[in-house]
Amino acid sequence: MDNWYVLSVKSGYEETVCEIINKTCNKDEYYAFTPRIKLRYKNLDNNIKIYKPMFQGYIFIKSNYKPEKSLTELMPIIKLSNCIIKLIGKDNLENMCLDTTEKDYILRFCDDKYLLKSSRGIIVGDKIIIDSGPLRGLESNIKKIDRHKRKALIELSFLGDIRKINVPLEIVIKVVDRVVN
Repeated sequence: MDNWYVLSVKSGYEETVCEIINKTCNKDEYYAFTPRIKLRYKNLDNNIKIYKPMFQGYIFIKSNYKPEKSLTELMPIIKLSNCIIKLIGKDNLENMCLDTTEKDYILRFCDDKYLLKSSRGIIVGDKIIIDSGPLRGLESNIKKIDRHKRKALIELSFLGDIRKINVPLEIVIKVVDRVVN
């Protein structure tokens, strides 16, 4: 499926809208999903894992159809649901599909179930070195690291804007750079 379309939905209803579209449409023609991040929280002695959308308030629809056909087939579903706000780019059919570079960038972070993969790295002085995972080679995109919550704040281009998102990152060790005289 070549084309990705983006729907703006009410925050918190991403999974519900994906289920509605996947049940309503033929899965060979349309597939709705939202990339998710696995977060770990420690509550007393329990480790709790929850899944949050990578882009809150947005879902993606994969399709082989051109924008004109997709627009005519998706609009009845969009109008019937009170959770869907709008189809992004429907006013300009040429820009309705997600850009290939943005699509590839999102796929770099996700596995086959659209769950963000974790990265591992070390800190040497004030420099971050990622040795495995999707952040490898993208160290310059990291804006902030929270070692205790095992996540990094990165900037990426999405729908023409720069978005800041949290991605899983485990820092194995922090080495202090010392000057030897």
